Order: sequence, then C-alpha cells, then structure tokens
Amino acid sequence: MEAPIFEDSFIRGITGKKKDGEKKTLRSKILIDCLGVSTIIRRKLPENNFIDRTVDIDDIESTGRYIFEFESLDHEDERYYDRNYALIHLNNEIAPGGYGWVFPRSGNRVNIGLGVQKKSLDIRNKIMGKNDNLQTLIDNYVKMLPVFKDLKIYEKDHNGKGSWSVPVRRQMESLVFNGYMGSGDSMAMPNPISAGGIGPALISGILSGKNAAKAVQEGDLSVKGLWNYNL
Repeated sequence: MEAPIFEDSFIRGITGKKKDGEKKTLRSKILIDCLGVSTIIRRKLPENNFIDRTVDIDDIESTGRYIFEFESLDHEDERYYDRNYALIHLNNEIAPGGYGWVFPRSGNRVNIGLGVQKKSLDIRNKIMGKNDNLQTLIDNYVKMLPVFKDLKIYEKDHNGKGSWSVPVRRQMESLVFNGYMGSGDSMAMPNPISAGGIGPALISGILSGKNAAKAVQEGDLSVKGLWNYNL
C-alpha cells in the first residue's frame, strides 16, 4: 500500500503494489483504515482540521510478548505467577515508561511481555550505563521470573512471539474525513493507561461498519454524513 486516492476533496480508494511490483489501484465508496498507529493512509491524508496525521513518538509504547508453555512450576510464588490473576510489574528498570506483565492462559501456558516508552528507555539506559532495547528487556524480564521450569515458546499458529507499537495518547479529535473512517489503533483508541487496544478495536470495527453502510445507503460520504460515527 502506498497512498490514498484523493479526488474532489474525497478519499476514493488506495494505490499500492503487488508482490511482483506491479502497481495496483483499488477504488471504493468509502475507506475504513484499520492499519494501526503507523498507517500510511492516515499519514498521507490531505492536511485537514479533523484528523491528526501523525502521532508523536512520546505517545507511542513499544510492546512485545512471548506465549510460553511449561511443564511445571519450580515453586509457587504469586508475585511472579498466579493462575487466577493477571500480574503487572511497574518498575522503571524493568519496563521504563510502561510495565511488565504475566498473564495466565489456559493449560500450562502464559503470556509474558512488557511495554516501554522510547524517551523513558533512553533516560534509563543513560542513568544505568546500558544499551538495552525492547527485546533485551523482555528477555531479561523472562529470566527474572524464577517460578517457571523449562519455558518453551508456544509455536501453534506461529504466534509465540510478537511486537507492536501502541498509541497511548488521547483519541483523535475526529475519526472521519470525506470518504474515510478510521478504526482501532489508527485512531489512537487504546486505553492510554493500560495500552489495551483489542476491545476498542473490536467495538470501533462494528460501529464503523454500521455507520459506513448507513452513509452509503443515504448517499452522503462527506464528513457531515459520517459524523455520527464520532458520537
């Protein structure tokens, strides 16, 4: 994907390239942007008074996690693992500007990860004389959890390891432009305290779809015609 198509003050689709390099144009009555915080569509919107095209780096958390499976616990210690509760560790050495988490999953599986803010990480590294990044922090965090034995990455569906950028600022002032709607992280919808974004993304996906269908039926894809989505 390369850019939105902008004609007569409206977004009319997108341009991009196939894997073989062939250029491709996809036209649409309305475009719903679900590409996340760094979406090229929002960043290449025309300058407007409705949607911020960029998100400041200080308003982004870098997050990563492993899904592990384990045979047994070395010992019980609810400070590091509890089968019934999600654990959060707030510590600027472990996760500067964010937090570490240990989330139990079904069976002997666990989600272990953390999120950091770049500026806070830079300050922490300077004070401590270190050069850690997100990955080294996650790996160190896993090592400091003494209760697990024989942790192995859970490779089913190739989802055992992942990293994401999450916006933790206020939501966009508006979610719509002429012929365009945004959903989820592309509109900075995650909870700015927890960085949780799955719930807001699911809800906004449903609402954007319903409002888009209504706007198409009524023949008004302008900001005015889409404005109810903001409400």
